[in-house]
Amino acid sequence: MYRVIKIETFNEVKGEDKVLWVGSDLDELNRKHPRSQIMGADSLGQSEIDGGMIRTDFRFESSKDGENWTSCPDPRRVRGRGEMTELEHAIDEENRARFAGDFVDDEEVWDLEDEEEGGHWFEDPDVEEFDEEDATYW
Repeated sequence: MYRVIKIETFNEVKGEDKVLWVGSDLDELNRKHPRSQIMGADSLGQSEIDGGMIRTDFRFESSKDGENWTSCPDPRRVRGRGEMTELEHAIDEENRARFAGDFVDDEEVWDLEDEEEGGHWFEDPDVEEFDEEDATYW
């Protein structure tokens, strides 16, 4: 059996823990609260506003008898990269528009064929002449 605990913190004062979900059917948990790697798309992901003054965290717990609960890793299924929901697509599109600098095409940065060196130097498009000292190594 599993349960999800919601923890709210206001100005570093922790509120009362609230049981958000209890059950043994992980498919139900996955349907109600699908796990997501997209920032802002996981309803059970940590969130904060006002520089962390208001925080919401979630804790996952498991129990064999329904009485003694212990913390456990997130039991929800991890979906593959190509399995985005409509909500994830919408949030991802908004994230990419609002925070474009956080998203870089891997092919532009990393030479996957260069196994000998484990990567390569790439040029900063704002620098006219490439100088190895000015480059970023990933």
